[in-house]
Amino acid sequence: MRTGRRLSPHSADHPIGGGGWARLDPETSTITRFPGVAGSITSEPVVDGDGRLWITTLEGAGLFRVYTGGIFPDVSTTHPFFGPIGDLVNLGIADGYADGRFRPSASVTRQATVAFLHRLVGSPEVEPSATFSDVGPTHPFRDEIRWAVAAGVVNGYSDNTFRPSAPVSRQAMAAFLQRMPAFTPDVSNVPTFSDVRTNHPFYEEIQFVAEAGIAGGYGDSTFRPSAPVTRQAMASFLVKMHLVYGPLVPLLPDPET
Repeated sequence: MRTGRRLSPHSADHPIGGGGWARLDPETSTITRFPGVAGSITSEPVVDGDGRLWITTLEGAGLFRVYTGGIFPDVSTTHPFFGPIGDLVNLGIADGYADGRFRPSASVTRQATVAFLHRLVGSPEVEPSATFSDVGPTHPFRDEIRWAVAAGVVNGYSDNTFRPSAPVSRQAMAAFLQRMPAFTPDVSNVPTFSDVRTNHPFYEEIQFVAEAGIAGGYGDSTFRPSAPVTRQAMASFLVKMHLVYGPLVPLLPDPET
């Protein structure tokens, strides 16, 4: 699996047992819950010889490294998506740009999305698949695109293009996640969102991410399926998917090993 850019020691957040997040205040050395996450800290933190911090929550024990600095210049410890962005970086799934930034508010592209998904399942071997006129042999995401097509996660367009730099809409994001290998979800026939009725072409895919707790809607009960997905939102969706379905790859090594 791709190693990616590891967070340096002494940063702030990491997932803990039961699928939650916690934050260490470096000045007071106190642990607090990450905003909006269920679960409570029920014990004092214990640091082992490797600098790993054990925390017990109501859901069970969790292992994570302690950080006090930002991940990227544009993702500080107070950034609302610091947690999921940090998790994807630690997993080697996401990385920044050449200028050192993550650009959390930028729209996520089709090529970046399939790269994230490929790494999320452990970067499996790439099987031969359809080729596209805009994805040549030297394209930096050729293998990830070929994997996604062969796995049935994504398709190309009728003009034999993949359009790797095109932004991903919320409905396309739902479709990509619902088509991930080994997922055969059933969904309710009662719509969750006012703008996604049962006759919507992406109804099942959107219902899947909603019912699984991967993606929610807006305060006006809409999903806004055609809206683009930002890089920070995609990080959140992937982390939630990872936690809902269990680790597709381990978050951290088992402390027994």
